[in-house]
Amino acid sequence: HLPDDVRDDVIDAFNDPRRLRLMGSGTIAAGDTIRADVAALEGPLVLAGYIAGDLLVVNGGLRLLPGAAGDGLP
Repeated sequence: HLPDDVRDDVIDAFNDPRRLRLMGSGTIAAGDTIRADVAALEGPLVLAGYIAGDLLVVNGGLRLLPGAAGDGLP
């Protein structure tokens, strides 16, 4: 379990109306650029393109393919 303050931060970030939200499995293809913060719920998310923003994955996985990049990736 997450501490309450961390859980609340994740919920707030996921529900931010400026964030692109993906439910279930999804793919950001090679050559695609997403110019927004992205949240994925119950993934997996496959990333081969570029995210010009932060990425939040909740209860899912992240698969980075060659060429995947993003401002908010570790």
